Amino acid sequence: QEEEGGGRGERRGRERRGTGIMESSLIKVPPGEDPHEVLFESGLTDGLPVVPPTPQRVAQMIAKGTKLQPGEVLGKCPPSYSTVSVEKVAIAAVMAGCRPSHFNVVLSATSAMLDEKFNLHGSHATTMGGCPILIVNGPIRNSISLNCRLGVLGSGTRVNASIGRAIKLVLQNVGGARLGGTESTTLGSPNKWGLCIGELEELLEEEEEESPIKYGKDKPPLKRWVPYHVTRGFKPSENVVTVMAVTGGPYQLVDFKTTSSYELCRSMARIIKTLYESRIPLLNHVLCVISPEHWKLLSSDGVKTKKQFQKMLFDHCNRLMVSDIPFIVAR
Repeated sequence: QEEEGGGRGERRGRERRGTGIMESSLIKVPPGEDPHEVLFESGLTDGLPVVPPTPQRVAQMIAKGTKLQPGEVLGKCPPSYSTVSVEKVAIAAVMAGCRPSHFNVVLSATSAMLDEKFNLHGSHATTMGGCPILIVNGPIRNSISLNCRLGVLGSGTRVNASIGRAIKLVLQNVGGARLGGTESTTLGSPNKWGLCIGELEELLEEEEEESPIKYGKDKPPLKRWVPYHVTRGFKPSENVVTVMAVTGGPYQLVDFKTTSSYELCRSMARIIKTLYESRIPLLNHVLCVISPEHWKLLSSDGVKTKKQFQKMLFDHCNRLMVSDIPFIVAR
């Protein structure tokens, strides 16, 4: 999986043969050479060793992971706006360490990332270090053993790590995002390696079971805490991948003494306030990941919906930012 020119090894030219046959160029590893080192020196890794994407591994990823054909096109990937095919994504998934069962999530996330509305070029090429992260909802979380519980934002889980990493490799090896060139992040962040998380929907289902009012599985009203994809108009039974662009974080709130939802929201607002520079009001969205402990406190102390929580958090942030309003209005 490689752009034209540069790198080590012998390459066979591309031949376009239709959607059903793999058509990427091949790198021949010289006898006695380590394939991991060849890939690294070719600039095809993210700095860590990758799984060599042999034709057999790539073919297996496609055959077992999707009904799509290798040559089917998902879109154009900036900054080079190269064509992204199913095969190219499969190569990235193999290199990242994905299993075929993870591949549909990678494909869906790639399609969402390439949507013009996401503005991938604008978010990823910025000096602010913007990069896409993934939020997975639906039954597929459990079928692929996606970590939605302890340490969800950290290391240690193959599924989360490999899916997030595959997206980064698509950006780098297909889109041509090169650090110090077309990727001009000043400081960067660990999120640049890739980040994929799942929402612990089972916790919200427990709340529904305890409620005296039962709702149909596919028609949950927004009168209680519901999964993120439901707030976006999807059914609980649907598998959904949401792609967001983030520029920093995570910033963790350590608070195990607060006993009221009001105080907890105020503590969260204080952290959000420190992330916002009023003289450069470019960041107006925050992804807030709530731990089960804090969710239980919020839901048991009067905060019955996500919308209500958003409103409380918004109001607390506004109070803290009163002194900054002149800067914001002036600009």
